[in-house]
Amino acid sequence: MATLLGTTANGTNAGNNVSNALNTVMKGSRYKFNWVWHKYSDINTIKDHITHAISYGNPVMVNTMESPGDCYLAGHNIGTTLYHYGIVADYFDYGNTVTYVDPGYGRYNGFRMNQRVSIKDMSYATGGRGYAW
Repeated sequence: MATLLGTTANGTNAGNNVSNALNTVMKGSRYKFNWVWHKYSDINTIKDHITHAISYGNPVMVNTMESPGDCYLAGHNIGTTLYHYGIVADYFDYGNTVTYVDPGYGRYNGFRMNQRVSIKDMSYATGGRGYAW
């Protein structure tokens, strides 16, 4: 995936390259990933996309931008802006709560493998960046 995404020592850029890489890996799947640049307050759209994708059995890859005074996911409060990819793997309560799976678990102190996050907090953490659904 890192090669398909163009990942360097400086990280991985967000955008259509994410959905293109996922579609390459998932070749033959009926589901096609799409990239969406996300606005903080567009809670209903991210909720609809997450519930739709997961209903097809596909997770949603989110690119968060978490910073002081904004929204940090549990364990991510590092005191500075954090750009980070993760996976939304499940939803509950009609999409009002999601399960965020953190690939940083085990590499960074405090990062949790799985955490329940309100859709509002997920929307704000993803705001200014985007997601592949």
